[in-house]
Amino acid sequence: MTVPQSPLKPTGKCCVREAHRLPAGVKVVLLADRGFVHLKALKLITTTLGWHYRIRIKRNTWIWRSSKGWRQLKEIHFQRNV
Repeated sequence: MTVPQSPLKPTGKCCVREAHRLPAGVKVVLLADRGFVHLKALKLITTTLGWHYRIRIKRNTWIWRSSKGWRQLKEIHFQRNV
């Protein structure tokens, strides 16, 4: 017995295959949770399709900033609509 493979398993390829269903000129932003670790897929959709992505992370996640060193995300204040 063969187990059917999830259509979402090869995430990047799935996005490329289905991108033609979107209206021309639409801006696509893929929203992912912090567990989404498909770096090849993200590179594929940004370089091949021109899509953007945002990954949600917890406020207590540590971020390295070259000018400030290690900081927790909750300590960094972002400007909106810039």
